[in-house]
Amino acid sequence: MLPDFRESDTVYDLLGEAVIGPLPLADDASGRMGEAAVTIQVVRCLGHDGEPELRLNAIGRVPDGGDLRGFLEVGGDDALARALAIADHELDSLNRRLRGTRRAGKPEIDPAEPVDVLLRRLARRIEQIYRQRGRRTHHAQFRNEEGVRPTRKALDDARTARPHHVYMDERGGTFVILGPKGRVHVFSPAGRHVTSLSATGEEIQSRIDRRRWRAATSTEVASFKSAISPSNGR
Repeated sequence: MLPDFRESDTVYDLLGEAVIGPLPLADDASGRMGEAAVTIQVVRCLGHDGEPELRLNAIGRVPDGGDLRGFLEVGGDDALARALAIADHELDSLNRRLRGTRRAGKPEIDPAEPVDVLLRRLARRIEQIYRQRGRRTHHAQFRNEEGVRPTRKALDDARTARPHHVYMDERGGTFVILGPKGRVHVFSPAGRHVTSLSATGEEIQSRIDRRRWRAATSTEVASFKSAISPSNGR
């Protein structure tokens, strides 16, 4: 079907795909358990700067019939969101390698092998999350998840961040907080910590230039600050 969606000046290639599941997921509103299969794709398309770019697509329906991405954006499953965010940042690193090779006029790297490695690693990571959950009692699982909640540094950086240090990730729908010393923290719109990483000023500027990240509006900043306030238990 892809040729029907292509135009002469566009690029859209499916480079790899992993289907994982069924995974036990709970509806965040009702707590009702159900199962979902997750399809994760890596596609090559044109970025905002007109250069080819690899992107991660996560596709699936959660137990209440909603879209997987929307479910994760409101904090439906922190561990799964973290696993996808880690893979997304790994893909960003691969994009920088590919872009650097093209601009240097060197032979282009075939992304097939690194994409395959990335998807297999992500699949193992997700399978491990749910295999471990299946071996725990509810109480033990709750304690473990509490152990990987935001570090004090992530929350402190987010709460003290000035408005111009708060960005939106256009692809993931998440908040990106630029902290001191190259610390970068990613939060869901509900204020749940997704992941943290270290980034150079050049790497941060590259994401902004490619419009991967955009400055959050004053309304979005206020909403985020309210979501992570101590009064909300965070």
